Amino acid sequence: MSPTLPLLVAVPLKGAADEICYAAADIARRSGAQVTLLHVMKLPPGVPASATVESKGTSLSAADLLRQDATRHTDRLVELLRSLDVDTERVLEFGAPSETIVEVARQIGAWMIVVGDERRSGLNKLFQARHIDGILAGSPCPVLVVPAAETVPEELLSTGQSQLAAEVDG
Repeated sequence: MSPTLPLLVAVPLKGAADEICYAAADIARRSGAQVTLLHVMKLPPGVPASATVESKGTSLSAADLLRQDATRHTDRLVELLRSLDVDTERVLEFGAPSETIVEVARQIGAWMIVVGDERRSGLNKLFQARHIDGILAGSPCPVLVVPAAETVPEELLSTGQSQLAAEVDG
């Protein structure tokens, strides 16, 4: 049996995570790749990882609380990918998103990175562009940027739906 190709899929906890996973699942099934689902966590400025936080009657470190929240949110994405017959593992890391994504891609020997481009405006759009530029500049492999669903032109969506219906009927 040939070794599986690692496909790194970096997801946010909100936004385009589903679109990113569907695109990654399509690539993984066609290529036989194993998906490494990555979420990069970042502590708020000035909050040390060891800071204690009270949550639901339990004391947790800030880092543990973030990891717990990320695990809960990514559980659904891991199950989504597995339900699409994609071999998936989850990795949660702390750090600067662009640098951490590139570092994990190198560590696992990824042949491709899949990220999302969320629909944003103003300064958020500038920060998102910097984030993607950082990944593109440092990546050891090709990067696929999946647009948010709202940015896909309606005529492409309707054409795709018509083609899919024709294939199913046909």
